Amino acid sequence: MEDDITAVCISRQMESWQIPEIPFLCFVDNWRPFGREKSRDRVAYLAERRNLAVARALSLYPSTRHVLMIDSYYIDQPGQVRILLSEYDGKSILGGAVWFLDKTKLIPQIRFWDSWTTPELKEVEFPPKMKGKVAVRSVGSCYLYPKGIWQQVGYGVPEDLHGCEHNYLCERSGLEVYLTLDANLWRQPLVYSWPKRIRQTIHVGRLRKTSSNVCSSS
Repeated sequence: MEDDITAVCISRQMESWQIPEIPFLCFVDNWRPFGREKSRDRVAYLAERRNLAVARALSLYPSTRHVLMIDSYYIDQPGQVRILLSEYDGKSILGGAVWFLDKTKLIPQIRFWDSWTTPELKEVEFPPKMKGKVAVRSVGSCYLYPKGIWQQVGYGVPEDLHGCEHNYLCERSGLEVYLTLDANLWRQPLVYSWPKRIRQTIHVGRLRKTSSNVCSSS
């Protein structure tokens, strides 16, 4: 099946691809310095770039039958990407699990990264007790899907902004969507200064205490 897959990445710069048997398209046009805000403008911008990138990839590699959408953060993790490729059945949408070291509070914790896109995994700890595929509504960051889904649906903006452009494609695809806990990808640690980490820890503690008081009085 790998002969039918084309990898597509959107980035600010050309990326070096490390899986030579898979054709690769790195789309660098129209880059804008957005932050990570959950805004309609940002999601629309990302949806437009992904649509342009996939269109160009299909033009350059017309034999493509499946798309590997991969963000630039995971280009240098070919081992885990190969695991994802090996588990793809060509009939569903399959994504890998992304983790990061959260150092925004006093006690560092490894957490699931794509909680906006895949809230079902928000509370799962690393290493996950589960293995294999988990059914979800959407995946993001690094995933495979049949090209016909893009041709029918494409990337867009969810009306209520409950997720991003990945949610738009996955949820409208009509296909089963899975995340595999066998392919574990990593983001850079998220680090706050010590004073801010103390403030964050105190703030979270107060929220939990308030929540507990409300529950006990209801």
